[in-house]
Amino acid sequence: MDHKANFAKNWKLQYTKGITFPTKDDTTSVFDYYVELDESGQPSWALWVDKVRPYIHDPDLSVKQIHVETVDSYRLHYLMEKLISAGHPVLLAGAAGLGKSVLLKSKLNQFVEKQNYLSATIAMNYYTTSA
Repeated sequence: MDHKANFAKNWKLQYTKGITFPTKDDTTSVFDYYVELDESGQPSWALWVDKVRPYIHDPDLSVKQIHVETVDSYRLHYLMEKLISAGHPVLLAGAAGLGKSVLLKSKLNQFVEKQNYLSATIAMNYYTTSA
């Protein structure tokens, strides 16, 4: 079962009153849009994909340091930024290899660069013990 498609279909059915959802084509869903406020405070729909920066390769970076931004990673960065700014903790959960560590390191690097924070990484996994 495609949970995202099912959610998007039900969301559109539930919130049809008073909300005009854009229909760019059949491939876009509620997950592809966010609400953006203009200078006057008027809300409008905008695509997440328009916020993603193009990848520019830096040959001096190691493979572990490379972060290629995608719509999903941008969306998660945005949500993490809003949670952290409001003083809320952030927990990333998921299977191995999904990019949780890379995403978190990328976010921490933004704090180090912009707000004079320091960070240290401690590698831990299923086999790590406190001993």
